[in-house]
Amino acid sequence: MDLRPEETVTIQVGYLGQLHPTIAERFDLQGREVYVAELDFDTLINHALGQPQLEPLARFPGLDRDLALVLDRDAPHKDVASSIQDAGGALLERVALFDLYQGQQVAAGKRSLAYTCGSVLPIGP
Repeated sequence: MDLRPEETVTIQVGYLGQLHPTIAERFDLQGREVYVAELDFDTLINHALGQPQLEPLARFPGLDRDLALVLDRDAPHKDVASSIQDAGGALLERVALFDLYQGQQVAAGKRSLAYTCGSVLPIGP
């Protein structure tokens, strides 16, 4: 495996392997592939990332709204989504394109882009 040396740490936390057939026979396990593992949990705990950080739930559920825009055909979707996100600020959690329409109901040189905008309400008492 190719890893960046400056971003790699090797930590021995135990052993994992197939049990030798003569040992397996002592336990009446002949003819079977038996694997064993021994882990050093103290080492695992010392290198763990710690307790996951939890965020409190919002008092009220978020809200999804759809927004359809008729724009020039060459308007980049990513720029439009970014502008929507910027306008929504911290309350706008996500913006996702769900429909792109180019057809008779839209003027020549134009297209309709439809987005789902998911907002969250501030956490309150």
